[in-house]
Amino acid sequence: MNIYMQICGLVIVLLLLLFYKRKPHMGLKSESRFKTLLNTVTISMILDISSRVVFLTPLSKHQIIPDIICRCYLISLCLTCLFALNYTITDIYDSKGITDTRIRKYVYRVLFFIFCAAIFFLPLNHEHTDTVYYVTGPAAIFTFCNASLVILSVLSEVVIHRDMIKKKRRTAITAWLVLWLIAATIQFFYPQISIISFSSCIGVLIIFFEIENPERSKGSEFATLRNKRAYVNAAIDSMLLSQVKQNAKVVAVSDTTELEKKLA
Repeated sequence: MNIYMQICGLVIVLLLLLFYKRKPHMGLKSESRFKTLLNTVTISMILDISSRVVFLTPLSKHQIIPDIICRCYLISLCLTCLFALNYTITDIYDSKGITDTRIRKYVYRVLFFIFCAAIFFLPLNHEHTDTVYYVTGPAAIFTFCNASLVILSVLSEVVIHRDMIKKKRRTAITAWLVLWLIAATIQFFYPQISIISFSSCIGVLIIFFEIENPERSKGSEFATLRNKRAYVNAAIDSMLLSQVKQNAKVVAVSDTTELEKKLA
């Protein structure tokens, strides 16, 4: 089966998850959104591999099981695109001072519900030979078309609001999206060439090293932020210490009063 690139991609994203979780973070919004994106890509890689391996097992006799796994994989691709959009606009919303994200979350949920409903109800054809497995049909076409539209919308956000996005972030995201769009186009016309999952893996790898590398927190660009956090932590520690002292005095007086009543 043609899963060698998928296995390599899964190993890469698992190593990224391991390194990312073991390193200290600055507590930025982009970090939590990148972690969500990385987890989604990992799940997508696992579903992609599972949708191919299942045909080597007795479960392939039950058509519904491979069908559900394949549809879940297609949904994970759409979800990855939505999280990529959410990650991209982090700088834009921060620059505009927008903190209320309820409308944006509502739009994402509506789009996700539409994607899920369409992918699960549209027909899906399973094509496979001794060495190649792939899916075709309206559900697959719907997935690739809508994923491409979301990717293009992310690219448009990067172009329109390029002044609000840091240059390094803009370059890395653009490189990933262009790579992803090329892979999706190739796989759309040649479905037997399965490269879209691997391109997602390469994309998060680019973002990790160019933007979200935890080692960047030690650089000079974050010196001011580190100092501010140190001042805040010191202030919090001072406030907690004063509260402890006040509570300790109250307890001491209370204990003395109770002791005096007992002695009387």
